[in-house]
Amino acid sequence: MAPITSRIALTAGACLLAGCAGWSALPPPASTQLSAPGSDPLRSFVASIDAPSGSKPSPDGKKLLWHAMYGREVTTFVRNADGGDPAVFRLGRNLPYWACDSRHLIHESDPAGGGNTQVILIDTERPGATPVNLTPWKGSTSHVIHAGDAASGKLVLVSNRRDAALFDVYSADPASGKVEMVWKNNGDVTRWIMDVDGSVGARVRRQDNQYFLQVLNKTTNTWKSVSAWPELADIRPIRVDRAAGNVFVMSRLVPENAGNGTAASVDRGLPCRMPPQAGTLSASAR
Repeated sequence: MAPITSRIALTAGACLLAGCAGWSALPPPASTQLSAPGSDPLRSFVASIDAPSGSKPSPDGKKLLWHAMYGREVTTFVRNADGGDPAVFRLGRNLPYWACDSRHLIHESDPAGGGNTQVILIDTERPGATPVNLTPWKGSTSHVIHAGDAASGKLVLVSNRRDAALFDVYSADPASGKVEMVWKNNGDVTRWIMDVDGSVGARVRRQDNQYFLQVLNKTTNTWKSVSAWPELADIRPIRVDRAAGNVFVMSRLVPENAGNGTAASVDRGLPCRMPPQAGTLSASAR
């Protein structure tokens, strides 16, 4: 079976700035800070704890998100492009990020520190409103794998609510707060992978000391195994483009785990070719 060509997407910190030309610079620190609560000994050891950081324009370019210190607490600010006072959100250590609708912030938080990570939705147009907990499920861990797209507006997240050892896929509607399961883990899926079109496009399954990449057929809604690699190989698919026949991966391919050797000289961070299908799923697991 022909392998899928893969490309590594090194886009850390990258952002599409279309429509964001109005953001010439961050506001000066003085305009982003609340009054500091008294003297803080930390200021004697750190050059600046007041400087804004982590600025990110909203997907539509009409708002700006950034973080700054209030005392020793990291605080999140959101301001409209046309000016005005910023909305202030004190959310703790984990920093929020934009949902696709440019209105909500996504905040993944584990308040008790017990592995019960929850997905919280914050409405930037209603700063005083109570945040919506999309995953208020005790004893579970949930993470967003897709912040939504303009077509559906829905977030995609994974959670082990049903079974602590397995992660199923859910969709969440920011407008209504409704969450529903869309893909159930059959017991050996180790990773769900989004397509560039905004839908779940592939998954990784583990069987007989191997990992199998399966791609979802859009027409038949069935899965097809397209590649396999040894259990010890450091290969992590992160995105697929089914229309182009590509998969984006992070990998460290070396001669002993590079399949037929075509990728033996590939280093982490460079375009590489997925190993050819080196094994076959059992009939019961296809």
